[in-house]
Amino acid sequence: MKDNNSIKDSVYNKNETINLYYEIKNKVTSENIGFQEVSITRGKSNYTQIHEKRYLTKEFLTGLGKDLTNIKEYELNSEYSLLSLTETEYLNEENRFEKNVIIKNQNKSKNVITKSKEYTQDGKVNTTNDQVSFPKTQTISAGSYFEIPFFITNLEKDEHVFYTTIDGKINSFKISGNEDIKNTTEEIIRTTKMSTMDEKVKIWVEENSNIIVQIEEYITEDNILVTTLTKKNNL
Repeated sequence: MKDNNSIKDSVYNKNETINLYYEIKNKVTSENIGFQEVSITRGKSNYTQIHEKRYLTKEFLTGLGKDLTNIKEYELNSEYSLLSLTETEYLNEENRFEKNVIIKNQNKSKNVITKSKEYTQDGKVNTTNDQVSFPKTQTISAGSYFEIPFFITNLEKDEHVFYTTIDGKINSFKISGNEDIKNTTEEIIRTTKMSTMDEKVKIWVEENSNIIVQIEEYITEDNILVTTLTKKNNL
């Protein structure tokens, strides 16, 4: 039986980029409210670079009233542990916050250094600097759903996927078995379903490729975001 150690074993070659495009809808209203673009490249020394862009229209959350754009760029080492992260978020193209994370190994520890800026509506800029230390062997996650397939050991055997975020929190997804789902072209895709313990986030991973096909996020009763893969490679 094949060990699904990561998506690199099934779809990625060195120096190859996989481009993924997702549509985002509100499950409650069936409205198309945004998109998600993800590109993943395996580079030198089996390092992995991931770029994510998520755009949501102002209709996605009542009361916000502004379009939201979030951009993440991060790099993982050969063990899929975070090396660096930059994140920016915009409301109507105006800065909302910026985050820069670097990882430094020192003696027997791994230090995660985070510098953040928050831009307030009254024109102020709030700056914070944080540092968290981990054992040198600790695998650190950027906290993105699109990293989760890298942490899967074996889809047929694993019951949970665990990962540690830059602030030291341990998150997990439970694997609940196989499920056939339809994509936007009504094609049936065989997937493995996983979800958080409270069922507020559900993820469907294609079995043959380990690529995320769909994500469902419960925000409020009126806002349940469904992110569905529509294109791969040819954006």
